[in-house]
Amino acid sequence: MERKPHHTSEAIYPIGNESHALSEQLKELIEKFGYLIKAALSKNTLSLYQKAWDSFERFCDSKGYQAFPTSPVALIDFAVSHATQPIGRHGRPLAMSTINTYIKAIHYKNHYLGFDSPCDIPLVKLMLKGLNREFSTDPKQARALKADEVEKMIDLCPDTLIGKRDAAILAIAFASAARRSNVRDFLIEDAEIVEKIDPTDPDRMYLHVRRSKTDQMGKGRKIPIIQGTRIQPIKRLNDWLKASGITSGYLFQTMDRHGNLRGNPLDGKDISRLVKYYAEAIGLDPSTISSHSLRAGHVTCAVIAGARDDKIMAITGHRSPVTLHRYIRDDDDFTDHASKGFI
Repeated sequence: MERKPHHTSEAIYPIGNESHALSEQLKELIEKFGYLIKAALSKNTLSLYQKAWDSFERFCDSKGYQAFPTSPVALIDFAVSHATQPIGRHGRPLAMSTINTYIKAIHYKNHYLGFDSPCDIPLVKLMLKGLNREFSTDPKQARALKADEVEKMIDLCPDTLIGKRDAAILAIAFASAARRSNVRDFLIEDAEIVEKIDPTDPDRMYLHVRRSKTDQMGKGRKIPIIQGTRIQPIKRLNDWLKASGITSGYLFQTMDRHGNLRGNPLDGKDISRLVKYYAEAIGLDPSTISSHSLRAGHVTCAVIAGARDDKIMAITGHRSPVTLHRYIRDDDDFTDHASKGFI
């Protein structure tokens, strides 16, 4: 088959060889205001979509398809091939969750370029549904970390600058039920200590989330944090800030091997590695743990403790109790059994 020309994208804009298929009016719009399309996507989403487009275009190169506008045959062939054949250095097919994300990216770019997307064709939708039913597996959920486990992990953090930082990260991430990206992006000014009206009042604070996965417009929200007697997130944070001397910039920063601050935010993967490290140190299987274990753990502990859904959602940022309850990971099916009291 004769290889057809396609666009090898280096970024979401400007457009390249596929511009011949666009109207002059649309081309002018993209050339003048294309940066707004990039701004519509989060940095992480844009990076993931770019990876998807690159992968799809390499596939089209090898098969002789035109990448954009995308034909139904090219899309389905791409999806089936990646679900059934070894891909990349790991030598195994992609998970359907990854393939679905790639398809979403292809769908997005077709619309962005002014083309009809094959994803809108009923027959294609039906085939993709069948592919999902055939190859989807239950998503692997991170194990929830309970409060006593987090407390043990914090107790193992060494009395060093790095240890104080790690303890603060574990405590704040658990107490705030914040996503990994939020923990990474917290700035000094995002931590707001609530002034005590009475000296006997407990320590309290807010953490300001400026933007999140469910708040792409950046409206922001405040997470209420209490001190407590076990995890003590406010104390852990103050210990870290006092020891590090940080007065501006990121709340949790990278350090060199000598313990010198670099001023850069931790990578999200660094936070996951940190959580896995301390989880393994207290005897847990690190393969079942991720940074999400702290968020899921907070929800699980709150539900077991009898907290109201609206109070939990004020911390987690969930808008629906249905979504919130997906985070519950109660390993003991017999604790608070539904039949307790009447069987």
